[in-house]
Amino acid sequence: MARSIARRFRGRSGLLVVEGGTAPENFTGPILGFAPSHLVVVDCAELEAPPGTAGLFPLEYIGGLSSSTHSLPLSVVFDYLRRSCDCEILVVGIRPKSLEFDAPPTREALRASRRVAGGLARAIRAMERSPEFP
Repeated sequence: MARSIARRFRGRSGLLVVEGGTAPENFTGPILGFAPSHLVVVDCAELEAPPGTAGLFPLEYIGGLSSSTHSLPLSVVFDYLRRSCDCEILVVGIRPKSLEFDAPPTREALRASRRVAGGLARAIRAMERSPEFP
């Protein structure tokens, strides 16, 4: 799911697109080198909602998650990034049908990915029109 969103924005000027997979900590160097004002993380999330549900979550919520398919808990990665760069971190969670490793995305998840990508594209366009945007 996140891969399809990343593909939509890859190569766009002014953006760093990283597919962190199961080891997003491996990409903290490039992220810090890019010095973003905002970091948007899209990931599968075990939500008490139907598959294909997407939501924006505060970092405090992520810190409470105890299980994950990532090498390091995302809360550790986010804490490091927050202390190392002055950027706003936004976490978008999408409820997949299955959380099995390497399970193919379902129709619901792909639909949610398209909705999330569309929302991100609108937010980026709005930021680019802002006088504060570099």
